[in-house]
Parts: sequence; structure tokens; C-alpha cells
Amino acid sequence: MNGIVRAANHRRQRYAIQTDDGFTVADLIDGELNINDEVSGTLDDHGETMLRNLTTGDLVEVRIDAYYASRESAAQFLAQ
Repeated sequence: MNGIVRAANHRRQRYAIQTDDGFTVADLIDGELNINDEVSGTLDDHGETMLRNLTTGDLVEVRIDAYYASRESAAQFLAQ
């Protein structure tokens, strides 16, 4: 599944990734994500996973807290 990083809470290293099915909210464990980066991987399951940052070619480790979220729900998760 592919998605594009649309928003971030840099203080918490939490990112909202827009997919065809809504937003995935993930906490960065290792690596780097930036707004408008395209990522690929398992974006529709809770827990830790590795994503490929297609923009940079790097692997990124994240912990997914929510998926298929609305824009409003994703914003609430980012604010937490």
C-alpha cells in the first residue's frame, strides 16, 4: 500500500499518511519522514512495521496507531 505524508507533529515524531482508504497515523521509530514523502508498506495494521520511503529510497521504522482514519481523526491523533 502506498501513501503520502501530509501532516506531522515533529515534537512527537508522529505523522499522518494519506492513503486511498483514509489516513494512517504512525510514530517514527527510526529513519526520516518529511511532508510530501511517498511511502510504501503495510499501512493498514496496528503495531511496528518497516516502510520504504519512495522519495528517498530509505527504509523507515514506524509504529502505526491508527489506519483508515478520517482527516479529522488523523488531526486529533497528531495533536495527542
